[in-house]
Order: sequence, then structure tokens, then C-alpha cells
Amino acid sequence: MKNHKIYPVQKSEEEWKTKLDSNSFQILRKKGTEYPFTGKYNDHFEEGTYKCRGCGASLYDSSSKFDSSCGWPSYDASIKGALEFIRDTTHDMLRTEIVCSNCGDIKDMSSKMDQQQQENVIV
Repeated sequence: MKNHKIYPVQKSEEEWKTKLDSNSFQILRKKGTEYPFTGKYNDHFEEGTYKCRGCGASLYDSSSKFDSSCGWPSYDASIKGALEFIRDTTHDMLRTEIVCSNCGDIKDMSSKMDQQQQENVIV
């Protein structure tokens, strides 16, 4: 599913490739997925703010991070307005793509959302 929104931070694919390492480019720009339990923020619980690797926008406060034992960082709330939730019906299933509202980088692909998130899904 292609998101055609124009985000405040705009870069060409070549600019993103220069800014991001190859693994980050694959995950953030090409909808790749890191292997579970391999990311440096999976078991990271220090106080602070988690920011978008693409543009530096603040996304989550550490107080919303929890251990879900799923292998990826988990948060029960984002900073207001920091993320967009986009309905994805590819692969014959209903999922929600979570992206940075400032640059469009992929943050998560989820099949479960809470009620507040469901109300913010971009169709």
C-alpha cells in the first residue's frame, strides 16, 4: 500500500540512502523488518525521548515503553501528533502501518490497536 501524503521533511531516495545506513534505509524507507530481539532499543529502558531515526522528531516518551516480550520495542502511547496510523490491506489481511508524521518513516506494522489509535487511522 502506497502512502501518497507529502510530509514536512522531504528527501529523495538518494538523500535517504546517504543519511541512513543500509539496514535503517531498508527498514524505514522500504518497509523492511528487523529480526526480533536484535534491535538495540528492545531492552533499552532509560528515561528520555525516543526519536525518529530519519528526521529526529520526538515520537515516544520513555514512560510509555513496556516489555511486551515480542522482540521489538513496545509503547502504549506516542507523543500527541507524532505518528500516523495507515490502514494496510495488502497480503489479504488488515494491518496498521505506523509512520512518523514528520517524514513518513515506518515505525511499526501492527494488527492490533487501542481505541484511540483506531480513531486516528488514515484510510
